Amino acid sequence: MSSWAGRDVGSGGQGRVASWLAKVPGYSGYKNKETRRDEDKRVRDELAREYGQYAQRLTDLQGELVRSHRLTDIGTIERLERSLRLFADRVQVATYGYGGLFSDRSVDERALDQLQAFDRALGDGLDEVRSGVEALESAGRDGGDLAGPARQLQATIDGLSRRFDLRGQVLESGQAQQGPDIDELFKPRDSEQPHVAGDLHFGDAVSIGGTDYLVQGRAEFHAGDSAWRQYLLRDGGQEQWLHVPPSTREPMALLQRSSEAPGDGQQVTVGGQTFTLAASGAATAEVVGEGGTTSGRSVQYRRYGGDGGALLFVYDWGNERQTLVGQPLDPLEIQVYSRP
Repeated sequence: MSSWAGRDVGSGGQGRVASWLAKVPGYSGYKNKETRRDEDKRVRDELAREYGQYAQRLTDLQGELVRSHRLTDIGTIERLERSLRLFADRVQVATYGYGGLFSDRSVDERALDQLQAFDRALGDGLDEVRSGVEALESAGRDGGDLAGPARQLQATIDGLSRRFDLRGQVLESGQAQQGPDIDELFKPRDSEQPHVAGDLHFGDAVSIGGTDYLVQGRAEFHAGDSAWRQYLLRDGGQEQWLHVPPSTREPMALLQRSSEAPGDGQQVTVGGQTFTLAASGAATAEVVGEGGTTSGRSVQYRRYGGDGGALLFVYDWGNERQTLVGQPLDPLEIQVYSRP
């Protein structure tokens, strides 16, 4: 992991808000007891939506198998699709009483830490399921064996169901849980990696979705335990900003500068889209550009989340306000060509 990211990756407890949680509008780690039930519903809706997309890919794979006349394999994929869809439906429709975490009594901070850890673990499961679905799709295209990848994906789905059961126990009881499954959940994850575009330099070339850019600048931000980089990219007269978190726990995003200056409320609208505040405060920034490097700049920032993982950053540099807005990127869309 590059040194700039070290202040975020590996930090524990509530400082670690993982990858996909940035897509959940207003996610705050259940700090506000009045909004915990709504926050839980938003988390589960986003999880169900994304797991449902992978279930749909398994449905599409069944169609490919029919066209390839691999009729004996269809039942295997159909069972997986049904299992994953049932899990997604269960996540979306789960109901909890008004005791435990949703009661008015004080809640053990360890329970909140655990609930966030379960949210991250269920988000990590999206990557696990994606890998399993991609392995099956590849085997389907190439005429390979489906049995091995199918067993692995089913084991992943079963593990996710156990994670969700434990998460429900924390919600219902309002107490931190114990046991080997909990110990496993809190182990450091060795799979966290820097993004492919995590260490770009002036003059490097980046291809995103078939468009080629040159790196013309970089801003690196540190705010408490959080850190992120944003690279200025140019394609002729067009400018974009590539947002790069410290690890693959959070998605990259391609941002554009907006002339709109949203207010400082919990919800703002930019480009006709509504965004909900996710984080704000003071940060220090190192800015690298054609004119050289400026370190230790102070900036006030606000980060917002929108539907579909949309991101909005509002920066106040003192003499300038900057609004950047855009959508998350699939890492497969990005190719980096370092300058010799």
